[in-house]
Amino acid sequence: MYKGKFYLHLSTYYLLLSTIIYKNNEQMKQILLIVMVLFLSIQITQAQSEKEEVIAVIEKFFDSMRAADSAGLRSIFHPEAIFQRASFDKEGNSILRPGDAEAFIKQIGGAPKGVLDEKIWSYDVRVDLNLATAWTDFTFFYNGNLSHCGINAFEFLKTKEGWKLIRIIDTNRKEGCITEADHEEKAIESLVAGWHKAATEADADTYFGLMTDDAYFIGTDQTERWNKEDFMKFAKNSFQEAPAWDFKTIERNIMVDRGGNTGWFDEKLDTWMGVCRGSGVVERTQDGWRIKHYVLSVTVPNGKIEKFIELVKE
Repeated sequence: MYKGKFYLHLSTYYLLLSTIIYKNNEQMKQILLIVMVLFLSIQITQAQSEKEEVIAVIEKFFDSMRAADSAGLRSIFHPEAIFQRASFDKEGNSILRPGDAEAFIKQIGGAPKGVLDEKIWSYDVRVDLNLATAWTDFTFFYNGNLSHCGINAFEFLKTKEGWKLIRIIDTNRKEGCITEADHEEKAIESLVAGWHKAATEADADTYFGLMTDDAYFIGTDQTERWNKEDFMKFAKNSFQEAPAWDFKTIERNIMVDRGGNTGWFDEKLDTWMGVCRGSGVVERTQDGWRIKHYVLSVTVPNGKIEKFIELVKE
């Protein structure tokens, strides 16, 4: 019996039991509530575990492709696997091109190592009992050069040996392909936007968690150069209630180095101090992109700089 069926039967049992208990005992109501919460927690954990297993198989698929490992690739496929491509004929009519899984495996095994590289940008995995599907957005690079992009639609069957690929259909296009830089820029954009959002919500754990342990924050005052520990102490009272501070983004520019491990950004912000400029350095870590260095500056219009200088002197 699959675990999914077991959980379904268990759920039905508790629902029937609840109709009896709820008419009798207040204490038993509380016990039933606790049991149901635990039951739902187990279901969610099980579903997440299944999805992670499916993603691991997909990652092995593309790791084997990069390594030209035909044996590793063959271990993923079900004996009756189907390989297809959604395409168009010369007249532009939609067609389904058949493929040969074994021929595909042999072709991969015959390629030089590192020449074939398919980057996966996102996963949409669905699991029910012994069937799983996965929709992945990809860009394919041949010998470091962009070849094409599209969508992979995977189907898997759960067997005694684990999840096996039973069908794969993909698309192939040249336009609108995501590059590594595009992907990293979106990730950095999400990081910085989430960082400012955490300050607006006074979510200290998220805010400081999105900074590296050796991060520095440079504030608007000439004395404000804090390491992460000192910055946390300075901001402690501000994070007692929302917002700690509320910086709204007007514009943001992002750059990523060729190695893909370091990025820079500058931004214009609407703040209680007026329009400010922020700039930062981000670093790729095991937990994703994190802010390593940030500088916040108040902007002064050129036409008012002399008055500003005099004000600062005073």
